Amino acid sequence: MNVVFLHKQGKTEAEILEIYPDLNRAQVYAALAYYYDHPEEIEAELRADETAAERYAQERAADLARRAAE
Repeated sequence: MNVVFLHKQGKTEAEILEIYPDLNRAQVYAALAYYYDHPEEIEAELRADETAAERYAQERAADLARRAAE
């Protein structure tokens, strides 16, 4: 998921390897190959992660506003 996310942001293989030095080149390409073979599955996962992050940000903002009002 993270490799695909970075790839979709325009990161190159070399940049992904810098971010994840524990991966090797074959692993990066394997992740991308899986994505291109199963795009619907991975896109659904990415959307779910995005939705969760947005929900967290909204809840955090509401919590901070509530604390400031106390």
